[in-house]
Amino acid sequence: MAIVSNDPARWPAINAYRFAIQLFCSFAVATFVGVMYDWILTFGQEVELIWVSRVSCQRNTHDDTLNSRGNAGP
Repeated sequence: MAIVSNDPARWPAINAYRFAIQLFCSFAVATFVGVMYDWILTFGQEVELIWVSRVSCQRNTHDDTLNSRGNAGP
């Protein structure tokens, strides 16, 4: 069984701890909302640029790179 102290001298520390937890949770929620908002705004571009033309992007990147000897290779 847990020991619960109702000592008024500890109330400021408890309130500071509760404030820190609330502040952390608020930042976590705000970060999540910001990331989701950004993802929703750019989802159409992601589908168009990454998902649809994936093979052609890999071919273009591969053709423009140099092999280990510095020569342009297939």
